[in-house]
Amino acid sequence: MATAVVLGGGVSGLAAAYYLQRQVSRFSKIILLEASHRLGGWVSTTRFPDGAIYEHGPHSLRATGKPGQHTLTLLHELGLESEILPVTQTHHGAQNRYIFYKNQLHCLPTSFSSIFKKSSLLSQSLVWSLIRDLVSKRAPTDDDETVHSFISRRLGTEVADVLMSSMCRGIFAGDVHKLSVRACFPDLYQLEQNHRSLVLGSLFGGKSPANTCPLVKKSRQEKWALYSLKQGLEQLTETLTQVLHQNPKCELRLQSPCTGLQLDSGKATVQTENDCIKADHVFSTIFAQYLSPLLSDSHKDLKQPLAQISGANIIVVHLEFDGQVLPHQGFGHLVPHIEHTYFLGVIYDSSVFPSQDCQSSTSTRLTVMMGGSWFDQLLDVCPEMSEESLTDLALKFVSEQLGISAPLRRSQVKLQKNCIPHYQLGHKDRLSQMQNYIASYQLPLSLLGSSYKGPSVNDCILNSRLVVDSFVSP
Repeated sequence: MATAVVLGGGVSGLAAAYYLQRQVSRFSKIILLEASHRLGGWVSTTRFPDGAIYEHGPHSLRATGKPGQHTLTLLHELGLESEILPVTQTHHGAQNRYIFYKNQLHCLPTSFSSIFKKSSLLSQSLVWSLIRDLVSKRAPTDDDETVHSFISRRLGTEVADVLMSSMCRGIFAGDVHKLSVRACFPDLYQLEQNHRSLVLGSLFGGKSPANTCPLVKKSRQEKWALYSLKQGLEQLTETLTQVLHQNPKCELRLQSPCTGLQLDSGKATVQTENDCIKADHVFSTIFAQYLSPLLSDSHKDLKQPLAQISGANIIVVHLEFDGQVLPHQGFGHLVPHIEHTYFLGVIYDSSVFPSQDCQSSTSTRLTVMMGGSWFDQLLDVCPEMSEESLTDLALKFVSEQLGISAPLRRSQVKLQKNCIPHYQLGHKDRLSQMQNYIASYQLPLSLLGSSYKGPSVNDCILNSRLVVDSFVSP
């Protein structure tokens, strides 16, 4: 009886188990091990009796691109179409995105004509940055470089310092000066490699293959930009869990961390606190730094690059105010590193998904994000890390940046430790080193999850599918 073990019960692990259990012949037993008391990982939702929803991890999913289309296909398979809350491309929740810079909010360009106009955000209009890109040459070498170096070279230092810094803090909670462009923004890197110019590549680059899923077609016709689910994104991982529970060959073990992993050619031994599992293959979705110490010292050439993949600690503070208090409607605002260090930005939850507000009275929900690469600076300000002090700090920034002084109805604070990986310089080379090592020694191990090829829910689901498909293909 062939047995597969999945390490980790986040969205990557649940997706891997879901795709594995659909294979009719390869594995007759699938065991998923989760260290905590719940499944879902960083996809975590609090639902209040009055209808309000707080998302402690991802707040929404993109509907576009190959990863986005693949997740929509999964939702279609799970029968969740009627639970989707779409936000169209013309909705203010998708269109209006702000940056807080030089002590004021600036709306990012929302139309083609706006790139020709000088805004208060940059010293000159964006069209000059685009012209710079059109006349710039490819990098003289294919060596890895930081996101800041890449964007400065192609679009100018100011764009890198303000716009790209804000984006990196919003996606990775990371430092634009340390993140690898090849790993964090592979599409941008490939545009330069294939078309010399980001502008030319965007205009004339190839399109992704058409997806025939009815839900994907619907999203295209209605021009969805992003979406959530009526009961929050944890509704997705809960539905995956239900499907796996219904399959007799799937076994989901909570509070069952892997304590050791012995890998030999063709066989694996997975040690837990109460069991020793003989497996034919292990699909690890746990954070790379947590996987490294589970391996024996005989695999030091695999342990070392795993340990070098770092992650971000983020404080998520949910603030809910009485009344409608937002001065602007939109997705939210980010703060570049040159404006502030540990304060990353705010998501305007009530503006994007008003149906997830309190149903009994009017309120405004916001999510404040702090820490990331600057978590040590946050510790200097709030060494005790108490819920009260962190809430007060979040309120201070919301008051200064949004002018909100309304009564606070309720709040929640969550520390998300190592929740987003940081793909620093050399990340792609480390991945190649690990994959070559696994292949050379024919180890029964597949590496999945956000530590390797993309941190988003869409990335994680697609990568789980691709790895499972390649593994089970004849």
